[in-house]
Amino acid sequence: MVRKYNPNITELDLTSNKLTGLPHELAELTYLRVVRLKYNRLTAIPDVVYQLQQCTTLDLAGNLIDHVPDDLVAMQQLRELDLSGNRIQSLTGAEGQRDGKTVREGCKVR
Repeated sequence: MVRKYNPNITELDLTSNKLTGLPHELAELTYLRVVRLKYNRLTAIPDVVYQLQQCTTLDLAGNLIDHVPDDLVAMQQLRELDLSGNRIQSLTGAEGQRDGKTVREGCKVR
């Protein structure tokens, strides 16, 4: 539905909506660069997020996420990732981890 009316949307802010997941149709928004999903009820990073290949900023702060899967490394354009305020103990398992603050070279993690 969103794509029908806004196919070239580049920024999506779904902050504080009590979301527990995202629809797979979100992947149709191929121009998304900034995605803000902070302060929702996400317990994991939704699978559709990994399909957003143009995403440079992903804000998942203040959710209930407890781990970071290796799939995140596939997001080659990602430069800023905010996971603050979640239940994550460490980024172990995330390929390319450096000092617990980098998922991949060139990507800042908070």
